Amino acid sequence: MAPDGHPGVGGRYDEPDGHPASGPAHSSAEDNMAADNMQVPDETEAWLRRHLGDEIYDQILHDDIPGMAELMGLDPDLVAAAGPQASAAIAGAAAYRNLPRHQRDRVNPEIVQLAEAGHVELANDLLFRLASQNSLGPDHNRYAMTNDDLREANAWDRSKRDALKVVADLPGVPARVKAAASILAHAFQGNIDARNSLIERRGNSRQK
Repeated sequence: MAPDGHPGVGGRYDEPDGHPASGPAHSSAEDNMAADNMQVPDETEAWLRRHLGDEIYDQILHDDIPGMAELMGLDPDLVAAAGPQASAAIAGAAAYRNLPRHQRDRVNPEIVQLAEAGHVELANDLLFRLASQNSLGPDHNRYAMTNDDLREANAWDRSKRDALKVVADLPGVPARVKAAASILAHAFQGNIDARNSLIERRGNSRQK
């Protein structure tokens, strides 16, 4: 049981002897659900909303589990093979960066349980994403960025894009420098467009 008396990411309580409850966190009926109907489990959603707040929860976890897995770059075949059993682990991994530090340790056991159920490759992919959220810049895990994070990154990239455009238009600048500046400006614009697309996708999902 977690220190505050609430279930962890998967919504399971520990056994009286202090060891984690065995077996999947979902019923056999849930395990028979089609993969394209995978949703964040109710208890997981309640736990994440409590620690993220409704606004950030709705931004990060704006789609169903297959949709989130796509954004996270997870292999759809691995996700489909794991089925609803993977839902809590994927939701926890997506929200990991925005969870309070003392709550993040609830995500790992769900991923470990996924590996113990035979879905080792998917579990390793999720563990890698936790590690990269800790060690790489937020834009390497764009799915975990809030809309404010995305807009802030866009503002920074616009300033660099605009400076590069000035360089590309300056008279007397060597052609190879102009070309390099134009290529970099185009790359920054691509990042801006991708972030705006994610913000729009989140808004459209909430309207469904």
